[in-house]
Amino acid sequence: MTKVFLNLLKLFLPFRMQVCLMRLTPQGILALYDRARKRKIIVFHLALVGQAVYINPIINEMILRREKISIYLVLDKDLDATKDHLSQLTGISSSKILYWNRLNSLGVFDVFITPTQWIPNQPTAKLRICIFHGLPTKGNTFQPELMHRFNVLFFLGPLHNSLFGDYAEKHPDAASSIRTFDVGYPKSDNLINGHFSKTAVVQKYRLDPMQPIILYAPAFDNGTSLDMYGEKVIENLLKLDANVIVKLHPMCYDPRYYPGGMNWSERLKQFQNNPRFRHVGNQPLDPFLAASDILVTDVSGAALEFILLNKPVIFIDCPDFFKNTLGQPGYERTREDVLQDIRANAGRCAGIVVPYASHLSEAINRTLQHPSEFESQRLAIRQQLLYNPGNATHVAVDTLIEIAFE
Repeated sequence: MTKVFLNLLKLFLPFRMQVCLMRLTPQGILALYDRARKRKIIVFHLALVGQAVYINPIINEMILRREKISIYLVLDKDLDATKDHLSQLTGISSSKILYWNRLNSLGVFDVFITPTQWIPNQPTAKLRICIFHGLPTKGNTFQPELMHRFNVLFFLGPLHNSLFGDYAEKHPDAASSIRTFDVGYPKSDNLINGHFSKTAVVQKYRLDPMQPIILYAPAFDNGTSLDMYGEKVIENLLKLDANVIVKLHPMCYDPRYYPGGMNWSERLKQFQNNPRFRHVGNQPLDPFLAASDILVTDVSGAALEFILLNKPVIFIDCPDFFKNTLGQPGYERTREDVLQDIRANAGRCAGIVVPYASHLSEAINRTLQHPSEFESQRLAIRQQLLYNPGNATHVAVDTLIEIAFE
């Protein structure tokens, strides 16, 4: 169909316009075809393969709706994955996947959607939407130097919204040009709705069904538990009578991004012969949140997602991280203030905080004996985390369709 359309254009266009046409990417030609068919062009963006979990629910729902749209995917140029793999992962045709340096070949398109603020430059889209990737945990969700690239934001919940209020007070002119919508967190819908089975995880990873499951899912930043203690956390966990699942941030597997240029895939191989250890690499986090009895973390957003399930979290203190956070421009608050603000500390008021990795065994045994110890704190936090819990995907797509066809 695309070739037929291109040949027809060649018949009727002047020679100079034909030359311009030949310079288009295949995706640019498809975009011309889509415009001729009066379709809205929706471009999703990925900076990391692991971020696909944030856009996939929306993509799947949009495909089911059969609206008059055409969906593309743009990738950062150094993304370590093939187009065929990403096509299988997202459901977007590989013919409609392109790299960022070719994004301009689509011309001025209708909607750009990304789960991250860190994009190379401002895309040529009428609507530029950030849906964010993870619940607010580090108190610096809105980056002033990046916000001008967006004109639409989808808020995850009341806490997220309140952080934007702080940003708007400091940058009123920039904030006034952004439309905001209380959408929720599409990634969490399946988790909240009980889509994942603990039994399936136990069987797939050959875990001991008679032992509890402890999930270690830390942040990747400088000064967090993985950076401070490394393998000592896992060594302490493996002393317990429990299944131990390690799920690291995608950045931990790329020496270009992880502090010190380390690849944790290699470092964790030393534990692979332990029958109670499972390293699950870049697998989606949600099935392991659903299957686990206790989460061990630091300032990772995984803590707030575990709290959504009203399950106990143990936090490893990371004073160096809080010191670094306090040192960032525009973050003029005391350490004590940050430690009390769940928008900046991953909800550590709702769990045991251990000062060192060596204290984990005692905290875990206490939690296994008293899993409801911090339940009231967890439930109080849960009320502040999400808009439209369990239904955020539908709200996101409804909102997208409404503003795209205005």
